[in-house]
Amino acid sequence: MVHSSPLSIKMPRIESLKPEASLLIEQLATKIKHGRPSSSMSTSTYDTAWVSMVAKSESNGKRWLFPESFQVILDTQQLDGSWSGASELDTILNTMAALLSILMHNSESDIAGGFGIPSDITARTSRAATWLHSRMRKFKISDCTDNVAFEILLLNLLKRLEVYGMSFPVPGLSEIFKMSEKKFQKLNLEAIYAGQKSTVLHSLEALIGRADFDRLRGQLVHGSMMGSPSSTAAYLMCVSEWDFEAEDYLRRVFEDGEGKGTGAFPSAFPTEIFETSWVVSTLLESGVFSDLLGKDLQFLGDYLGERMNIEGGILGFSTGLMPDADDTAKSIQSLLLLGRIADPQPMITAFGADSCFKTYEAERNPSLSANCNILKALVCHPEASMYSESIMKAANFVCQSWLSRDVNDKWNLSAEYTILLLCQGLTKLLQVWEEGSLHCLPKKTFNFEIPIILAQILGRTLNSQNADGSWGNQSCEITAYGILTLIQLSSVPSLVSFVRKDVLNAIEKGRVFLQLFQGNWPSTTIWIEKVTYSSDILTRTYCISALHAPIPANIKSSDSLGAKETKALKLCHLFKSLPLFSKIENLDLKLRTSVVESMSLLPYIINSRLNIFPRAGMEKEKYLEIIPFAWTACNTMLAHPLPTNALLDMMMVSMLNFQADEYIETAVRKNFAHDTEPVRRIVDKVCGISTSPSDESLNGQANGYDAPDRAHNGHLSAPSNGKIGYLDSLADIESVLTQYVDYVLSNTSIQSSHPSLRCHVRDKLAGYLQAQITSVENNTRLQQLKKYSLINWVRTTGADDTSCPYSFAFYLCLITTLQTNKSPDRGFSAIQEYLLWDMCGHLATMCRMYNDYGSLARDREEGHLNCADFLVNEFGAGTKVSKANSNGLENTVGNGERVNEHQSEESVESRGQKRKLENGDADTTNDVRRRVNGLGEAKAKHVTGGVNGTSAPHDPDKLVKRSILSLADHERESMSFAFEKLKTGENDLGRGIISLLQLFINVTDLFGQIYVAKDIGTRTG
Repeated sequence: MVHSSPLSIKMPRIESLKPEASLLIEQLATKIKHGRPSSSMSTSTYDTAWVSMVAKSESNGKRWLFPESFQVILDTQQLDGSWSGASELDTILNTMAALLSILMHNSESDIAGGFGIPSDITARTSRAATWLHSRMRKFKISDCTDNVAFEILLLNLLKRLEVYGMSFPVPGLSEIFKMSEKKFQKLNLEAIYAGQKSTVLHSLEALIGRADFDRLRGQLVHGSMMGSPSSTAAYLMCVSEWDFEAEDYLRRVFEDGEGKGTGAFPSAFPTEIFETSWVVSTLLESGVFSDLLGKDLQFLGDYLGERMNIEGGILGFSTGLMPDADDTAKSIQSLLLLGRIADPQPMITAFGADSCFKTYEAERNPSLSANCNILKALVCHPEASMYSESIMKAANFVCQSWLSRDVNDKWNLSAEYTILLLCQGLTKLLQVWEEGSLHCLPKKTFNFEIPIILAQILGRTLNSQNADGSWGNQSCEITAYGILTLIQLSSVPSLVSFVRKDVLNAIEKGRVFLQLFQGNWPSTTIWIEKVTYSSDILTRTYCISALHAPIPANIKSSDSLGAKETKALKLCHLFKSLPLFSKIENLDLKLRTSVVESMSLLPYIINSRLNIFPRAGMEKEKYLEIIPFAWTACNTMLAHPLPTNALLDMMMVSMLNFQADEYIETAVRKNFAHDTEPVRRIVDKVCGISTSPSDESLNGQANGYDAPDRAHNGHLSAPSNGKIGYLDSLADIESVLTQYVDYVLSNTSIQSSHPSLRCHVRDKLAGYLQAQITSVENNTRLQQLKKYSLINWVRTTGADDTSCPYSFAFYLCLITTLQTNKSPDRGFSAIQEYLLWDMCGHLATMCRMYNDYGSLARDREEGHLNCADFLVNEFGAGTKVSKANSNGLENTVGNGERVNEHQSEESVESRGQKRKLENGDADTTNDVRRRVNGLGEAKAKHVTGGVNGTSAPHDPDKLVKRSILSLADHERESMSFAFEKLKTGENDLGRGIISLLQLFINVTDLFGQIYVAKDIGTRTG
C-alpha cells in the first residue's frame, strides 16, 4: 500500500479508542472484585496432557478426573504424529507429554470415566514416536528457546517414556543432564518441605521419583502448586491421600481458563497481577490518558498498592505466589504512573545480584526483559537519583547484552518485544540524565553506548517492517511493538532527523495494518512459559497503545543535520552506485539507516584515534567516516550477523590498519628507507617472531625480494653515518609498534580463541608490518623488482600490504568465539583451514588489484609499485623520469586523472589511505563481475578518453587497466570457488560462520569497488 505523504491516513479518534481501552480495565477489575481472578493465557498441549493423566480413586475404582482433556489430546494430534507448538522445543515437549498420556491411557484402560481408547491408538503412538525419533536426532540445546525449566522437564519425560519402552537418542544428552543436575544441586528439598518458596514448585512433574509429594502439601496456594496446572496435576498423581483443594483448583481452571470447559488447560492460572500490572503500565506509558480508562483504573491501582503492602513490596504473577522481578517492577511502574507512592527498595534488595537483577533467586540465566522493566520502574521514580547505583546496574546489563547480542529474552520469543523494552528504558534514562538527575553516572554509557544502541534499534525496526506495514509474521501484537518502538525513538529528534520521513511513514503503515483488525486482533503465541502461549488481553493492550500513542510533535519539524547530512547523502549515492548493492531490496532505506548507525559509531573510533599512533602533522583522516558506514551498510544488507562489540572491534582494526600504514610510511621512510633491517627486527621482536636462520631465509624470499643481510649478532646497530636521532627514532618506533601489537593480541576474542588461530593473528600481523616495510623499500629498489613476476609480487607483498590476511586472522578469532555451538577451544579441520586461507589469499589479491586500478595515476606520480608496472611493457605504455623525484625513481606517468588536486605535497597520509579496510562479497554471478568491470570501463573512458570522451586509439593505459580487472575477476572466481566448498559436505562451517565470512568478504569487496569507481586515497610527499 502506497501513501502520498506521511500521516495521510486518518487515524482513529481518541473517543473511538475509549470503549476498547476502558473495557480492558473493566474486565480485569470485575474478575478481581468478584473474587475469581482469571487469566487470558492460551491453552497448552503440555499442561493439558499432564492433567489428562490424573485419575481419582473412588469406592468403585479409579476414574479419570478430566476425560475431556484426553479427548483434546486425541483431537489435536497432527498428521505427522506431533503436537504443534510455536517453537521446536515447544513441539518436542508437547509431543512427549501427549505421547506419555496416550501410553498411560492405553496401558490403564480399566480406569473408568474416559471416552474409550480409539481403534487407531497404535498408529497414533507409532506416528508420535517416529516424529520424536526424527527430531530428537537433530536436537541442539543451542537452538532451544529458554523455556521454563526445560532441562529438567525434558529429562523427566525421557525417563517416563522409557517406562513404556520408548527411548529416544538425544545428541548432547550429557550436556542436558549436567544442566539438570546443576539445577537439582541448588535445590534444598528439606527447606522446601519446611515451607521455603522455590520455582521448582511450578514444575513438580520433573520431581516425580525425586521428591516426597506428601510433604509438599503445605506449599499449596489457593489449591495450586505455584499456579501451574501441570505441576498441580503431578502433585495429585503422586500424593498418597487425595487433596480436594488441589482438585478444586483444577476444576476452577477447567471452567474459568481459556479452555472454557473443553478440557484444554493453560500453563499458568490465575495471572491477575501479571495482567493487571502489564495492562495498566503499558497503556499509561504509551500516553493513554487515565481519564479514558474509566473509574476502574483507580480500583486496580488500589488493588496493586494493597497487594504490595501485604506482600512486603514484591509480587508474583498471582496473589500469594513466589515474587518475581518482572511483576514487581511492572506493579511499581503502574503505581508511579498513576501518581502514587511506590518504594523500589524491597525489589532492589530481593532481586539484586552482582551485575544485574534476577527474575527469581535461583534462575539459570538472567532475563534481559526483567532488567529492562526494573530500569523503567526506577527511572520513572520522581527521586530517581536515590537509586542511581541500581539504575546503572540494570542499564549496564541491558547495554552490554545488546552490544554482545545476547538479547534472546526468556519470557518472549519476539525480538521486537525485547527491542521495545530496551528502547523505552534507555530513552527514558537518557532523558533523566540530560535533565541532570543522574549526573554521577559514567558518561561513556550516555555518550557512546546508548546512542549506538538506539541508532541500531532504529535501523533494525525500520528495516524489519513488512511491505503490508506489519512486523513479525503479520502479527498484530508484534506490529504494535514495532510502532511503539518508533514512537518512543521519535522522542530523540537528533536520532531520527535523517530518517524522519521513513519513521513517520512506517508508523502510519503499521497503524493502517492494525486498523484492518481493530476490535478483533488475533493473538500470537510468543510469550514463554513451560511452553509458549498467547494472551488476548495483552494483544489488545499493545494494539490499543500503538494506535493511541501520540507522536512527538518535534519529529515533524526537526532540523536537518546540515553538513553531516550532505556528506551522508553523498556516501549513500556512492554506495548505491556499486555492484555490491545492486540487487538489495529497499536499498535506499537500508543505506539511510546505515548512515544513522554509522554516525552513532563514528565518535567511538574518533575518540580512540590517538590511543596508539601519533598523528602530529597528519591531515584529517577522511577514511574515518567511510569505515563505520562500510561496516554498518554491509552488516545491514546481511541482516546484522555481526554483534555491535565485534563490529566495533573490526572498525578499530580497520582504522589501525590505515594508521599503521601511514606510520610505517612516514617513520621508516624518514630515517630508514635505505636500511630497513633495524625496523624489521623491531617488528619481529614486538610480534614475538623467531629470527632463526631458517626463518630469515623464509622472510627473504617470501615477500618477493632478496632480504638485505641481517646483523649476525642479533642486535640493532646504528648506521655508519651516525645520523643524529637515529636511535631515538628506533625507540619511538618500537614503543608505538609495541602498543599496536599489544592492543591486537590482548583483545578478548583473540585471547579466548583456539591457540592455532591466535598464532595466525600474530604471524599475519608481523607479515603485514613487514610488507609495509617492503613497500617503503620498493620505492628505492624499483629497478631491482623488475626481475620478479606479477604473481610473485601480488600474491605476497602486494596482498599482505593490504592487511587483508592479518585482518582475516583477527576476524576468524572473533567469529569463532561468537558461535555458541562452536567451542572456543576447537579449531578448524585441516581442510577447512586450507580452504579458508586459500579463499583469503584470492580475496586479498583481488583487493590489491582493485586498489591498484583505482590509484594508478597517484601511484605513478609517487613512485609506488602497482600491478600495472608488471604489465606496461606488454602494451607499450609510455614512461618518463620525474625530475622531482629525489630518489631518482622512474615514475611512470600516463594521462591519469589527478585526485585531491590541492593536497599538500608534504601530506603524510600515505598510500595507506588507498589500501585498507579488508573485509568483503563473494557474489560470483556474471552480473556482479560485469558491473564491476563496467565501473572500470566507465572510469577508464573518463580517465584516458580523447576529445569529447572518445578513447584514443590503442590506449595502452586502458589496456593495462582492463587486464587488471580481468585478473581481479579471476581472483574473484577462485575465491568464490573456495568459499562454496566451505558451505557443503564435511567442510560445511555452518550457517552462522558462513554468514559472518560473507560479511568480511563483502566489506573487502566494497572497498575494492569503491577504488574502481573512485580513488579515495591521497598523495604523499
